[in-house]
Amino acid sequence: MATSMSMSGINYQQLLNDTSDIDSNENYEDIIVNQDKYKKVGWKECNICSFKSDIYGNIYHYISCKYSKSKLEKNNISNGCYSKLNISEFDVFKCETINQRECGFTNKDRKYPIIGTYGASTCYILVIRDKITTNTLLYHIDSLTDLSIKQDMFKYSILDPSNTDIYLIGGNSTSKNIGHNILTQLVNCGFSNSLKFINILNSNSNSLIIDSRTGHILLDKDCNITYFKTSINKEFRKFRFENCLSFKSTLHYIMF
Repeated sequence: MATSMSMSGINYQQLLNDTSDIDSNENYEDIIVNQDKYKKVGWKECNICSFKSDIYGNIYHYISCKYSKSKLEKNNISNGCYSKLNISEFDVFKCETINQRECGFTNKDRKYPIIGTYGASTCYILVIRDKITTNTLLYHIDSLTDLSIKQDMFKYSILDPSNTDIYLIGGNSTSKNIGHNILTQLVNCGFSNSLKFINILNSNSNSLIIDSRTGHILLDKDCNITYFKTSINKEFRKFRFENCLSFKSTLHYIMF
């Protein structure tokens, strides 16, 4: 399986390298390993900067700490291209919003063919679109998201890498392991060559809107906050958002 370059000229293997964890050779005495009441190993904490580990046991450290990786890491990886959505084409009444830890599906025949999400800083926004059927998946992924891209592609009939465009934005140096997981899953699906545009580890609050009918996209400052509205299952989604974000869970799938 070829994984080195995508059709847009993106070096995929370099992306995998740049999103891999860097070994900072932490001294044992500088790391506190906390245990729960059943004496099982729990989260870790740096004794110098007090930064706590994520669910995978990674400690990223504050920039003032001697173990800070920020100077070693690759930041603001941006490559590829996308077609910008013309505001004159944009119909806010045909646009729906994806919230954190949700995945939305739409296409040209659905009631809401335009979908988007916002506020992804440590989170990642992933878009997968079939150029023939216009079937489009949009994810808002955080560190506790139980993600299975291959299963989703099969379920929503996105099966041909040569007819698929993929876009990935968001994340920063504290969440690059999420990006690495997404990129690895795309390789395992055989869709690494479908990556058309990437803009990650940029420390921004990222936003994206895509029109599934055309594949045209709005990014960041072009996404006015008034464009984002929630009409479908609003109260249930609000309840889930407020009560399920503190522990690992599957995505909430919404068909628009």
